[in-house]
Amino acid sequence: MKNKRNSKLKDYTEIVLVLDESGSMGHLRGDTIGSYNAFLAEQQALPDEARYSLVVFNTQHRYQVDGLPIRQVPQLTAETYRPSGGTALLDATGIAIDTLGRRLASLPEKERPARVVVAIFTDGEENSSHIYNQPGRIKQMIEHQQSVYGWQFVYLGANQDSFKVAESYGVSYRNIANTHASAAGASVAYSAFGATLRSYRADSAQDMAIATDEQGFIANPNLTSMSAAKPYPKPKAKPKKK
Repeated sequence: MKNKRNSKLKDYTEIVLVLDESGSMGHLRGDTIGSYNAFLAEQQALPDEARYSLVVFNTQHRYQVDGLPIRQVPQLTAETYRPSGGTALLDATGIAIDTLGRRLASLPEKERPARVVVAIFTDGEENSSHIYNQPGRIKQMIEHQQSVYGWQFVYLGANQDSFKVAESYGVSYRNIANTHASAAGASVAYSAFGATLRSYRADSAQDMAIATDEQGFIANPNLTSMSAAKPYPKPKAKPKKK
């Protein structure tokens, strides 16, 4: 699969959400569940076809959903989302990429999705991975899927400089945003991601760019990637020649 415009591919979207379930998410457990479920319900109501996977991670990682038709995906509950432990973000991301890559490679080309989106939601930086923790490994994997297969990666992070972190992983600058570690922040993050994903699924957006303000925080959940401005971080001035 070369890119989402490849006419040989099947017209549907493969969505993978990699969700932080570390202990620091505990105070936002209910807000995360509510915001996630609202996002999921909106995506399930869209008329086009999509398949969906959910990978949650703390010190370990696990699949809650793996490649189901999106309308069959269950909502999160207090029993299925239980924050604890550390942040094995690289392991969860690496497993998500490799698992999806193997599944799609096993399909005839005409059955592969025209659009692939992998989104990472986290409130902290990596601190627990032991499988995909080699320097540059995740960056190499992400850049390969972006450049060769046209996958879209999105990174929404709180309590960090998401641009510095995600760009070190190879995520496109346009698809990165800072989020607030609060109830309102969770709601805005899922709303903004959902709005952009809705446009991308409908082919009215060329990518999964997220609109941000001058501090790199999500600017407006109603903006789509077609109108997204990315003023942050400001480019460094070139040194003057002597």
